[in-house]
Amino acid sequence: MSFFNPAVATVTAATWQYNNTIAIDDSIDKEMHTYTVNGSGHTFKCIPSRITNFDLFCLSNPKLSKSEAETIWNYYREQFIRATLCQFSLSGFRENLKDFIFEKSKNVDRDLFSGTTNKTSRHEQIDKMIRLALWLELQYRIDTTCDRLSENISVEDMLTNAAPFLKTAIYNNYISYFAKSERFVYDPEEYKNRKLFVKNVFEFTQRNNHYYICESNIGAVEIHVDRKHSPFIVNFSKQINEGVEVNVVTSEIRTNIDNTVPMLIVKNWFIE
Repeated sequence: MSFFNPAVATVTAATWQYNNTIAIDDSIDKEMHTYTVNGSGHTFKCIPSRITNFDLFCLSNPKLSKSEAETIWNYYREQFIRATLCQFSLSGFRENLKDFIFEKSKNVDRDLFSGTTNKTSRHEQIDKMIRLALWLELQYRIDTTCDRLSENISVEDMLTNAAPFLKTAIYNNYISYFAKSERFVYDPEEYKNRKLFVKNVFEFTQRNNHYYICESNIGAVEIHVDRKHSPFIVNFSKQINEGVEVNVVTSEIRTNIDNTVPMLIVKNWFIE
């Protein structure tokens, strides 16, 4: 009687299946490929099997110097190390980012319906990770801005100082941030302690929203405008760049990866 040993088997077909796992011929990873960085028009060429995730990060962000790229990479490595040592729970997105930084990107996809596990090539991994590699540079700018704006402010400090903003107030949600209308329903008394003066420091657009990272007397604040209100964004940008008082309807506090830097996320707001 003989037994099949996949560890020593010679695979000649394009794919083979064993224990419900589909593996692929890795020759595609040894060929030169051209990749396009979504949204930027930038392309680069590489042989997938020869580049690391850090290389992918550099190739996706050609405007960064090697030194700048290393600074960003080490910034997140250190945060994830501290988060791991302190056993902080991470969101699914941050887990994926950690895998990317520590070169542990998943090369297996599991079909939940058939139960089949498909091993993906390095070429396919790179195609999927380009967006994350491009996003990382922007996220670094956001995170370091928050580091500066919330310097010496603990999570406990912000919980205390932002307490008036953290419970939901009555507000007619379908009215624009900027509209004045008879249908505009809110209790002025309830908003006496919900006014927050914010001044923009860094802004960016992502998907359907335009975001502002602002300074305030309680630390870093993020506020956004849905791009469906684009006629108002130019005017509002001028106001928030000079500093503007907003009425906070709903908000929450989020922290960075190692839970040391807090930021108030203002979800719903309006100005008078």
